[in-house]
Amino acid sequence: FFSFLSLQTNGVAQLPPGWVALQDPSTGNTYYANQTTGESSWEMPRAVESVAAPAPSQQFSQHTSTEAYQQQQSTAQHATEQQTTQQQSTLNGATPSKLVSKYGDGFVTSSSHPELGEQYGNVGTSNPYGGARSGIAAVNSTPAKPPISGNLDPNQPPALSAEYQPISDGLLPFVTYLSSVVTGAKEKKEMVEIEKGVAILLKKLARGDIDSEIAPKVMTMVTAMQNRDYGSAAAIQKALVNSDWKEHKDWLRGIKFLIQFASKRII
Repeated sequence: FFSFLSLQTNGVAQLPPGWVALQDPSTGNTYYANQTTGESSWEMPRAVESVAAPAPSQQFSQHTSTEAYQQQQSTAQHATEQQTTQQQSTLNGATPSKLVSKYGDGFVTSSSHPELGEQYGNVGTSNPYGGARSGIAAVNSTPAKPPISGNLDPNQPPALSAEYQPISDGLLPFVTYLSSVVTGAKEKKEMVEIEKGVAILLKKLARGDIDSEIAPKVMTMVTAMQNRDYGSAAAIQKALVNSDWKEHKDWLRGIKFLIQFASKRII
């Protein structure tokens, strides 16, 4: 377009940053080029005017707004500090019994539950609350019964009362005989369930975990098996499943396999 042959120095100080004055070699006229953007112009570009300082009235307005904001912040902080001081004074002046009755500390101490103190060796801890308080955790004083093992030793069965001893005397011969004629993986698996069910049933009878309504039904079921009336025995077992499965499923399943296995091998 135009070749940059000469640099005109007159008026350079008045040009904006990046602009230079050059002379067109063909016409001798001066034109202006921007070394940064590559833009060129016959007219001299004007320098960007500096931003005028705000008027005194504007400066005063800004200063006033800043002071007002700082004053608001200081007032809010003072109010928060005053409220915190009042709350601390209220807490410091409250008695422990009032605070505990209102909030509760969530701890169970040997003072509130001596049985826990004896168990964990914390006897003698003083009670800082001076009496009964709300929020004391309930502790069941009745110890939970240990789980019943499913292991059965026919030679040493659980000792039962005279009333329930016929149940043990009727079931153990079935278990002893069937365990000697087991064949195949399926029958072995069922035999494990049978021994487990009979063991749990007898141990529950020994512990008194079977109520007076279920025990006679079990007695009738065992008698039906001894008479080879497996249909009646299975009907009783099914009725117990429908009515008492939740509490006695741990032995009802094994008794079911016992009746089915006995009906195939003991006729």
